[in-house]
Amino acid sequence: MAEQATVKTPRHGEAITLRALWQALPRSVVWATLAACATLMAGIGLLAVSGWFITATAVAGASVATALAFDVFRPSAGIRLLALGRTVSRYAERVWGHDAILVALAAMRERLFCAWATPRGAWALRLEPARMLFRLTGDLDALESVALRFAVPALAAIPACLLAGALLGMLSPAIGVATVVLLALGAVAITVRVMRASTLTAARRASRMERMRAATIDFVSGQTALLMSGRLDAQGRRVRALEEQLAEQDRRLNRVDTTAAAATTVLGGGLLAATVAGAAHLVAGGHVAAPIGVMAILAAVGVMEPFAALRRGALETGRALLGARRLAARLADSGEPETQGRAASGEAARAPVAPGCVLSMRGVDACYPRSRAPAVRGIALQVWQGERVALIGASGSGKSTVLALAMGELAPSAGEVSGCRASLIAQSVDLFLDTVRNNLLLADPHADDATLWRVLEAAGLADAIAATGRGLDSRLGEGGLGLSGGQARRLAIARMLLQQHPLWLLDEPTESLDDETASHVLRTLSRAGGDRGWLMATHLHREAVLADRVVRIANGVIVEEGRRGTTAYARMVNELRGGSAHVPSDRPECALASENLPWN
Repeated sequence: MAEQATVKTPRHGEAITLRALWQALPRSVVWATLAACATLMAGIGLLAVSGWFITATAVAGASVATALAFDVFRPSAGIRLLALGRTVSRYAERVWGHDAILVALAAMRERLFCAWATPRGAWALRLEPARMLFRLTGDLDALESVALRFAVPALAAIPACLLAGALLGMLSPAIGVATVVLLALGAVAITVRVMRASTLTAARRASRMERMRAATIDFVSGQTALLMSGRLDAQGRRVRALEEQLAEQDRRLNRVDTTAAAATTVLGGGLLAATVAGAAHLVAGGHVAAPIGVMAILAAVGVMEPFAALRRGALETGRALLGARRLAARLADSGEPETQGRAASGEAARAPVAPGCVLSMRGVDACYPRSRAPAVRGIALQVWQGERVALIGASGSGKSTVLALAMGELAPSAGEVSGCRASLIAQSVDLFLDTVRNNLLLADPHADDATLWRVLEAAGLADAIAATGRGLDSRLGEGGLGLSGGQARRLAIARMLLQQHPLWLLDEPTESLDDETASHVLRTLSRAGGDRGWLMATHLHREAVLADRVVRIANGVIVEEGRRGTTAYARMVNELRGGSAHVPSDRPECALASENLPWN
């Protein structure tokens, strides 16, 4: 049985993801946490010292003797130091904290890319691209809340509470201990309650967000098809309904946040009221000085600062833990990025089985994820250097499956696939909203401009690119907008030539192209193909006549083969769309050099 596209999330999946996040965090996260502690403690100290200083100054000014003896310089210097230190530590916390989380998320994103580059991950991505993209963006970015908005404030709140307890302990040790216990129990209770109340709502919100994004993309990109089918208004209503469902989840999260804010206010108000009452009683009884009482009151005010940040972090942690749970399967499957990347690209396992052999399949069975029936069975196929093999058969017979096996995008459930690294030209050409240069550099990031122009010339596209006036800096629209279908296919060929791989995999390379454009593309392929091995899936006569050998697949099984010059070859080629009675006995290289092609 082939590997499934989706893997059940391991038990304690959050722990897997959070452990990976912790391992990816650089040392700067420690400095960020220390800076956050310093910020909160400086804030509490600033309020407490300022209150003490103002009160002490007022008391000292009651008589000339005490006013002259009172030292105003050291307390005022301490206040300035605390104010400046709080500003500096806050800035350092932001810089170190965001640097740490961005570095960690970049490392985890690399691991996820490598995991999705495996055969199992590639098919999961192909089957559910929108969902996988949301995992790579929304779910991964949500982990920022765990570190910056929950873990750091929670750790910073501990010394802040201890400092406040120490300051209130100047009124009475019992008051200091009671303050620390009250704050600890209140913080834990509010945080746990917020997390429990927000997790389910956050999960529903994430689901609605995914569905609304997919529906909106369909609404925007498929307007023509929706209009022609009379479904445009219905799709618009669906988007609006999903938006309202999303807004309802936002309202629920807001209610949770409002409730938690009220509980935090009650906690802070109760602590402040108790501190005022206790300080007033002790000051009135002469047990402590008035400045100490005011200092304790303002310390009780300042200690509530970290609880607001912790509450917001707890509200987002439910969403973050959901993302962590959903990412756990991929992170569990991924190894070290470098090793995994080599395995995904086939560097380690794609060596030729014999000199001159570029692809070998022996007794290969394969089935697609979420399918029990095998897509191909008992495939035995070899492609040699310089040989061109055409795969023919009805749609769904298994041609694309064989190409996927050869490319390493699909893992066999039985048998062995080995060979050289390969370049693929699929039916649809993937070009990006970028310059021509950057679209080419995807194949070889180190290629210089001279090399890029050489492959464009070989692909027959150099003149068209030069005519734009901007050359390699010419910008393409989304999906290669600005190029014709034939030009886009030639750009894909140029990109393939940069890779210098000895095996070409061609999946109906001229399907949907007109005869003139197709002849140019085939001429380019034949001229540039040289001694490379070809494995080409085709329905068309004009493509099959380039092959040295034709292989027919039916119901996932190879049922017939024919080499050029045999009756079987001529019969199979002439059965294809656009076939004719004339099949050249040799490769039609000479015919490709003229406009009088044998299939026109």
